[in-house]
Amino acid sequence: NRWIAWADERGHVSVVDIDQRSPRVEFDSGLNNVHLAFSPGGTTLAVAGEGDPPIQLRSVTTGESRPLATGMSAVRAVAFVDAGAKLAAAHADGKLILWNLEGGQPFTTVDATPLASLAANSNGKWLAGGGLNGELHLWNTATMTPKHVPAAHESEILTVAFSPDDRSIATASKDGRICRWRVPNLKRELS
Repeated sequence: NRWIAWADERGHVSVVDIDQRSPRVEFDSGLNNVHLAFSPGGTTLAVAGEGDPPIQLRSVTTGESRPLATGMSAVRAVAFVDAGAKLAAAHADGKLILWNLEGGQPFTTVDATPLASLAANSNGKWLAGGGLNGELHLWNTATMTPKHVPAAHESEILTVAFSPDDRSIATASKDGRICRWRVPNLKRELS
């Protein structure tokens, strides 16, 4: 991915080409507590948060927007899965929804504890989620079969990230603790 994006506290989003071959794209998302995720090809930016619609799919070159999840609850985290064909969204009401991007409809909905973070591995086969209550979740995106560690951390898991080889997940919690977990059994490797 050759793009970098960030949002300020007012929901204003900036997208920059790190090679500076394209002009900077800026837009007001109209959302609060904004979360961002790039599609695998880097051409689409998912912008999510509190507002309606709570998810916008934006072109990184033009800023052109397509709404998603109109009328749904706020979104706390997003990640592209299934080679970018679907977007996982952790909604504030505790629902994890995989959105089919071609039709804009939910592909599947899973009841999960409220999530604070999401990450997909490089091919989108695995989706990891960090809970507000310290739970770590892992789903196979083809079946949405869950695995979880009830007390992975003592506080909110702010960040989850897959290793470059997709064999482990790193988690970081609000209390400053960082752990590494083996995929798919979620055995703790390092803490």
